[in-house]
Amino acid sequence: QGDLLASGTAKGAIAIFDLETHGVARKLHGHTPGRQVQSLSWSACGRYLLSSSVDWKTILWDLHDGSRIRTVNLGAPVYIAELHPHNHLLCTAALFEAHPVLVALDEPSAASRLSLPSAPKRSAYEHDDKQAAQDAKNITTVTVFTPSGNHIIAGTTKGWLNIIHAQSRTVIYSIRLSNKALLLMRLTTSGRDLLV
Repeated sequence: QGDLLASGTAKGAIAIFDLETHGVARKLHGHTPGRQVQSLSWSACGRYLLSSSVDWKTILWDLHDGSRIRTVNLGAPVYIAELHPHNHLLCTAALFEAHPVLVALDEPSAASRLSLPSAPKRSAYEHDDKQAAQDAKNITTVTVFTPSGNHIIAGTTKGWLNIIHAQSRTVIYSIRLSNKALLLMRLTTSGRDLLV
């Protein structure tokens, strides 16, 4: 709703600021001390916050009481993790030198992780062994859900923007925007505009 600001620190803590009083409303500790928080993602209702860190963990917080709902080790440092726009128990994450994942957080004992593709979609005449070897070096650096939650937009180290169908986990469209890595993406609420 714009009344709170979440901030992650290089030391692994999270502070929730109240923008009305300009004070700290809550401090959250759960990531490994000394390992920086890489990203924060609010649920649509504003009650839940997903944090990710280079300590390989994502944590889903309930800001009603500051409790941890889920802590998931994703097996690699996390570039960025993003909550689904309509389901706070589903997220996507881009991992350091690993495939991005779609993570279901609804199981208390173990979260299910589904691998997402990083290679761009190419037309039939673009496929050859050299191209396949180059595409294999694509690593996803950022993922974001579209407002409907039906698609994931992903950016790679080679400057590709891939649109992934969330249910089938396949790339349905790709375009190369740069020769450099895409590091951050943000969609407007309507989903019509994308900042890269």
